[in-house]
Amino acid sequence: MNIKRLTINFIAFSTFTIFFIACGNSNNNPVDSGNNNTSAALIISISSPVVTPLVKVTGKNKNYNLSSTDTLKGIDPGTYTIISSHVDQSASSGELVGKSYGVLNPVRQVIIKAGETQSINIDYVVLPGSGKLWVSDDNGSRMLAFDKTVLTAPGSPAPSVKIQFNFEGPRGFAFDKMGNLWVAGFSKSHVFAFSPGQLSGNTSANPIITISNNSIHGPNGLIFDASGNLWISNWSTGNIVAYKSDSLLDMLVKTGNITAEPGIQITSTALKKPDYMTFDGAGNLWIAGQNPSTNDGEIIKILSTDLNSSGEVSPSIVISESSQPTLINVTSLAFDKNGNLWGTDGNSFFRFTANQLTVSGATVPQLYRGVPAPALLTGLVFDSQANLWIGETYTPRLIRYTYPDNGYGTTYNTSSALDEPTWLVFFPSINGYSIN
Repeated sequence: MNIKRLTINFIAFSTFTIFFIACGNSNNNPVDSGNNNTSAALIISISSPVVTPLVKVTGKNKNYNLSSTDTLKGIDPGTYTIISSHVDQSASSGELVGKSYGVLNPVRQVIIKAGETQSINIDYVVLPGSGKLWVSDDNGSRMLAFDKTVLTAPGSPAPSVKIQFNFEGPRGFAFDKMGNLWVAGFSKSHVFAFSPGQLSGNTSANPIITISNNSIHGPNGLIFDASGNLWISNWSTGNIVAYKSDSLLDMLVKTGNITAEPGIQITSTALKKPDYMTFDGAGNLWIAGQNPSTNDGEIIKILSTDLNSSGEVSPSIVISESSQPTLINVTSLAFDKNGNLWGTDGNSFFRFTANQLTVSGATVPQLYRGVPAPALLTGLVFDSQANLWIGETYTPRLIRYTYPDNGYGTTYNTSSALDEPTWLVFFPSINGYSIN
């Protein structure tokens, strides 16, 4: 029996967001200083058959934003980092998810000497991890991805991607702006990152980055904000930590085992066993957890302005258990395009309207639907057709529900690869539904 089973009445889970590198002013051909012995050049050859690339070159306090092949002339000698963001194509009519174009190794670094010219090739391709529904499987100790073509009708499809870990407890995960996959390893108290080129086929986990330090304890929730900062909920210690985007970029350059401490650490007397997290459209963070004084389930809102630095914070909204009952065991959170907050609660799923999220209290959700027992609902995510996908662990399956249908939806995936589906994410994220 895994850690999750032993603690199931106390934990809670959410779905996607992304890694964004803030762009500077484009200045692709600065004027040569006139001293060719001390200047250098960098040729960036970019190939992209379908989309307009997003490539950024940083170095010597200068940023160069490129969308096609270019030569950076008269630049100062030194170290330059080339960052390639993925570019998404929206789902076509009837599709559940679009596709993403990017670079299999999206972060590279070159050192240019005085008087030297170097060249680098950037090839945009369809990322192998895109066009899929990704699932973290807790008891199965793996990450799974199901292609959109096998999700159009109920069935038991095999996953097109399986990344097998040697421990139980991969939980929250998210893709950054470059297409790297970041995974919270709950039982190991580690966070892992995989490059886009690693996200295909059946493989053993071989992350390019493994983060471990005294600030990560039982990481459960994992999500990116709009600025590319990576937020992690520590279920074991009851706090929230974040790695800033520039720190993550340094890790992607170095790779390997990382012990760097997070740049932001947030505590709150209202936080106990923080778990699933999601951002609303204004950048406020919503967290599922427990009331420290009663152990009852609750959902708290932390304002975006309180997320800029470390320290103790007070939530602006606290939604507590109602007589429905709800929030006994919240195991996911997700906003829809209208700002309504959805979640799962034991063997039920619920929906708070945007208006219900403006005040604290024991709020009765606008919608509350139960799945016949025995059932434990976990991850939750929207596809491009506004269908809600929910993971269920007791009888491992994925359920699809369309609001406002009666009932609890239809079982759409009973793959034998599913053991304990925990967290669900479509990649690329669904525009308008995956707000964070």
